[in-house]
Order: sequence, then C-alpha cells, then structure tokens
Amino acid sequence: MRLVQLLFVALVAIFPKTIWAQNCSQDITVELQIPDGDGSFVVADDLSVAEFFGKAECVCSENSQPNTDFALLLTLNSNGMVFDSDPVDVWVGRNCDTADTAQRAIDCELVETITDINTLTTPTRITISAEKFMFPNENCGEVEATHSVWLLIDDNGGDCDADVNGAQIVFDTEPPPLPTDIKLTGSEESFSVSWDPPSANADDVLYYNVLCAEASNGASLEKSPTIRYELSKDLCGIDDGTSVQSGDASTLPAGIADFDSAFVCGEAAGTQSSVKVSGLENGKLYRVALVAVDEAQNLTAIDLGTIEPVPLVDAWEDYIDSGGDAEGGLCLITTSYGDGGPMTQSLRHFRDTLAANGALGAWLVTTYYDLAPAIISSNNGSTVSYWSTQVVLAPVAVTTWLWQSIPLFVVLMWPVVLFGTRRLRKRQIGQLAVLLVSIAVPAIADDGIDDPETTAEAAVATESAAAEVEDISSETIQEVGEAATESVTDVEVPETTPTYEGDDTAAEIVSKPSPYWDNFDGNDVFSLPVPLWNLALKIGPYHPAIDDEPGIAKDSQGRGPFERMFPGTAPMFQIQLDRFLFHGFGQLGVSATLGYYRNGDNAYLTDAMGNVEFTPEGNPRRSATERNHINLLPTSLGVTYRFTALDDNWGIPLVPYGRAALSYYLWWFRSPNGDLSESPTASCTSAMLAAGDCDGNKGLGGTLGYEVSVGIALRAERIDSGAAANLRNEAGIDHAGFFVELSYAKVDGLGADKKLHVGDATWLAGVNFEF
Repeated sequence: MRLVQLLFVALVAIFPKTIWAQNCSQDITVELQIPDGDGSFVVADDLSVAEFFGKAECVCSENSQPNTDFALLLTLNSNGMVFDSDPVDVWVGRNCDTADTAQRAIDCELVETITDINTLTTPTRITISAEKFMFPNENCGEVEATHSVWLLIDDNGGDCDADVNGAQIVFDTEPPPLPTDIKLTGSEESFSVSWDPPSANADDVLYYNVLCAEASNGASLEKSPTIRYELSKDLCGIDDGTSVQSGDASTLPAGIADFDSAFVCGEAAGTQSSVKVSGLENGKLYRVALVAVDEAQNLTAIDLGTIEPVPLVDAWEDYIDSGGDAEGGLCLITTSYGDGGPMTQSLRHFRDTLAANGALGAWLVTTYYDLAPAIISSNNGSTVSYWSTQVVLAPVAVTTWLWQSIPLFVVLMWPVVLFGTRRLRKRQIGQLAVLLVSIAVPAIADDGIDDPETTAEAAVATESAAAEVEDISSETIQEVGEAATESVTDVEVPETTPTYEGDDTAAEIVSKPSPYWDNFDGNDVFSLPVPLWNLALKIGPYHPAIDDEPGIAKDSQGRGPFERMFPGTAPMFQIQLDRFLFHGFGQLGVSATLGYYRNGDNAYLTDAMGNVEFTPEGNPRRSATERNHINLLPTSLGVTYRFTALDDNWGIPLVPYGRAALSYYLWWFRSPNGDLSESPTASCTSAMLAAGDCDGNKGLGGTLGYEVSVGIALRAERIDSGAAANLRNEAGIDHAGFFVELSYAKVDGLGADKKLHVGDATWLAGVNFEF
C-alpha cells in the first residue's frame, strides 16, 4: 500500500488545491468549503475560515448540531486514464501517513472512505465534523494547534506514483489573554477603559468589547457596537461554560454574566489601548466588564466593577474658577448689518445652501454659531468695536456673494487672472499691437494686395513695427498699427526668404518678442515689474496672555489657569496678504491676516464634591484619556511698509519691513465631550447646567486689539536667478523669499472689561511671494 498525503491550509482554501501524480499524469483538486447556515456550503475568505475553527463551533459540533460540518470538494483529473478501483481513506489529525496503524488510530480519526478513486472524476463533496478535525478521538478542549486532512490511497501495488507536498490548517479553541494594567476612569458623562497590551501573545487579541449595565437595576445602556465574540449558546443553544472573571459575581448583572449582545456598549481593535463609552449620566453608577476576543471569536472576560461618570474641569471652567471675567455674547450678523440687510441675506443664503451640501459647510455653520455670540458682546456700547466687526465681516459677506453668484472655478481662478493682467505693461501693449497688425496684414491682402512680393513686404513691415513698438511708451496701439501698415510698397524685400519652424506664419513669428526674464542675470533689478501684492505664509510659537488678566489667581507655583492646563506652547499658523498702493523708496500698502491656533491637554479630575483633585506635588490630577482644547482664529486689518530700496537700488537682497494692524481674535473652548465649554452663572447653577435646564456662560467669544510687527525678508532670487526667472515666467511671481519677524499682539478688548486676553509677544517665520 502506498500512502498519499493531502494537506490544505486556510490561507489558500478559497483556491483549488492540486495534487500532482507525477508518473500517471493525473491530479486531484481539493476545495475547502464551510457551511453557509442554510444547509449548504460556500468557499469562504480567510477570516471566515479562521472564525469557523473556534471553540463555539467545536462545542456545537461535538453535540451534533447542524451547520457545524465543513466540506471538501474533491475532483480527479485523470486525463482520460482509468485506474484500478483503488479506495481512498480520508483521515484527520496529525502524522496520519504513518505505517504504524496503532499510532495512527491514536493521533487520527477516519472520517470517510471513498471505495473507488475513479468516482472522483465527478466532483465529490465529503463532509467532516469540525470537532473530529480539531480533536480526533477526544472531546473539545482549549488549545491552539495545527491538524491536517489526509487522503490515504491503496494502489494495490500498481505503478501509479502519487507522492505530493502539502500544508496544514490552524485551529484555535483557546481563550485569548487579557491585557494588563486595566483602568476604569469616570469622565464627563462618560467613562473610559484603558489598558496595556497582554504580557504574552499580544497578537492573539484581535478585538475588545465592553459590556455595560446600570448598577442599580442591571438595565442595558442600549448601545449598538459590533459584537466581536461568539458563544456556543448563541450558535446552537449549548452553554460551553464561558464566564466573566468577577470579584463579586453575586452582584454581576445578568446581562453581563450571560454576555447578552444587548449589553455590549463599546468596541476597539486589538491594537488600541482604550475604549470610551459616552452618553451617560453624571452621578449614576455603571457596572463594566472588558472582553478580549481573538480571530476565532473566542473570548476572555473580566469584571471591572462600577464607575460613576463625574464632571471634569476643563480650561474654560478653570479659567472662570480662577477669577476670569470673560463672557460670551449674542447674534453677530443681524446686529452688524441688520436683520433684512443684503449682507445678512447673502450670509444666510450661504449658510442654508452650503450646510445642506457637505460636511465642510456644516462645520463652517457650526463654527459660526459657536463664535458669533461672543463677538456681539464686544460691540455693545463700543462704537469702535461695532465698526471694526463690520469691516472684518465685509470681505466674508462679499466672498459668500461671489461664491453663490459666480462659478466656483472663476472664483478660484482670480489669482491666476491677477498674475496675468498685472503684467500688461509696455511690452504687453506692444505684443498686443503686433498681434493686431499681424491680423490686419492678411485682411489688407484680401482687399487687393495679392501678389507674393507685396505680401512679403507686408511681413517685413510688420517686423519693423514690432521692434518699434517694443521701445515706445506713449504711442497708442492704434498708432502702432498704423505705423506698421503704412507705405508697405516702399519696404525693401530681402533676397532670401526666411524659413520658420512648425506651423507658425511669418506674422506669428515676428509677434513673439523675447520675454524680459530670458535675459535676467540676477542683477538686472531696475527693469523688473513693480510688485503690487505680497503673500506670506507664517508659523511660530504662541502662548495667549490669558494668565495676565487682572484678578487671575495663581497657584503655589505661580501658574495661572492657562499655563496650568496647557503647560507647553503650540504653533500659530497665519496667512497674510498685502496690497501695495504706493511705491517710492519702498512699498506702502494695506494688509490682512487670517490665522489658526489650537492647544489641547487632558482635563482635570474632580472629587465627590466637584473640586479638582491634586497630586502630592501640587499638580491637578488629570483624566487619562479626556482632552479639552482652546482654539483661536486671529484676524487683522492694517498698514504695512516694506523698505525694498536695498534690493531695488543697490542689489542687497534684504527687505526690512514693519506692520501695524487692528486685530480681532475669535476664540472658543471645547470640553472633553466635544461640546462648547460652559460654566455656571448666577442664574444658571451647576446643578441646573448639568440637568440642561439653562445655558451657562459659554466659552466662546471675540476680543478686539492691535498688533505690531517688524521683520526682515530675504529675496531668494539672488541665490538662484534661474529659478527666479522660471517663477516669473510660469507663475508671474516677481520675488520669492524667506522672512522672520517679531510680533507683539495686545488683544485685550482695547482695555475693556470681561474680554479674554489672547495676545502674545512672539516670533514667526515663513515664506513670501511678491507678484
């Protein structure tokens, strides 16, 4: 008897597995199939195969429950050959090809006998019990191992040599390991479970689920995350004895003890280290368990006890508790432009159409309603603040009108148009005149100048006119055209007819003057166009001067609420656009800036009385996972002066500059749950605020102020004149370079009370483009 081994693996199970019979030119293909739940079989993907060979399937298969057998589809490709009626025995286990039949009976189990190998020329499906495959001659246990399916063929001493190579299937009925250092932390209307990876076999955990119930009555929280585990009692109604490791099983809610899917309240990937469950009530106890799940959907669960969501103290609340006086405000647009004004209507239409069309629009509208109330509060009783707000909002209103009235492509193309039209100076006028002349010449020919000699004379006349136009500054296009076409019969025709490349006509060729940058050598600063615009992109560290407000209490380490909550700096990003109105010994013009700043850190934990907890070192005790944020959106309008004479007149590529501007900084605070921060007021107590019965002092607003800056820029074309020429040629940029500046922003409401101080003295650096 020859024993032929057939092995197959889940990784390639969706493809037919071929057995090569080298001498007899026949092969057997094998396809692995798993039950589809309706009494049939399907070829499954790798994950489905891995999930099938788990503990739940094993227990149900051991009890002969339906849909627990998998199948092999065998096909013999005999290539027309007929074999002896050799039987084929199908075994499962390990090392089933041994000649020691006694040992084979221990390690393996016979599951099927095919009496005649020739019957496999018709595709034949055989079914195998999942439990027999994983535990031959045994009951289901908890182990991760590899077994194989073997085809043992008795060729009755024939000449067919069917030696083959193969692989194996991994099965897993062993529960995965639990993570280490598990922590359950109460937060604002939520709780978090955090952990460290398991100390061993961390890769065995594919998912985590969290089970939750109200501790007082065992009710479900009615969440709906994906359930990642599978139990035999859910699969076939047979309890396999899996339970929650609990310190107090007597009080464990039944829904958690039974792994009821209705009590699953959170999930995370195996590579994550925390899960947050939100939408809870502060002050209510919840019972929590953590479940680790592996690829075969086996699970291990541990009871984490109870947790009570508690209020956290965020930056805005700590600011108020430390003596801060800033307040929010009311509606912005209607108080600035009137309820029925055209600006108001334009902005409202923009809001309604954009918000309905995408996530970006919804975010913009939400941000407006977060910010607008605080801006209006600064307008009450302040003429300067009122008119400043209108000035700042005017470009926004105009932009929204353009957005709605003009195709978006046109709006986005305005910089390109600007780059092109600003260069329509003397040489462009000349080019335009030549173009007109080149068009006029064929028209003259159509009116009677038909012979080749006259046509050549007209072409030469056009060339002469082009050279002449290039040097004039006061003649009009009409005069140039007339000069180019008059007395064409007096022009001497060259003896040699010029040749041109491509499809260009003579008129087209002579209308192509050399651009000025083709001869730019890096020192020809006097012939360059005068820039009208400057665009600067900036970044630098920022630390709002919130702690400098009068009346702010400091802790024992001298820290105010902002430094205590956000001990480090965060970057400020800004974009500045200057429009130069006067040119003389430099550039003088108006400028506008728009920036963004965001800083975040974990919020403070509180005790049972709602007070911030402190470490022995005197630092606030922070939540492990819950972060809060402050955001700034700085805007400004001002005057800028750039001393360009060093470069323009003397070739020194340095441009000192200065700027003074009126500033308006929008600001808002976000609590750990993502909502706008609020603090209690005299008419809205903490209890009322927590119950949602009133609106507190919202952590949003706007502060008016001023800022000044000085800096120095380097025009980089002195470093690479070739790149500078390309910028002029392709993008219309006259100068590009780098800069660094010192900035001082006094943004405190111009000395008004109840305004958040958000200015800073800092430095910024970046790149700029003059065009």
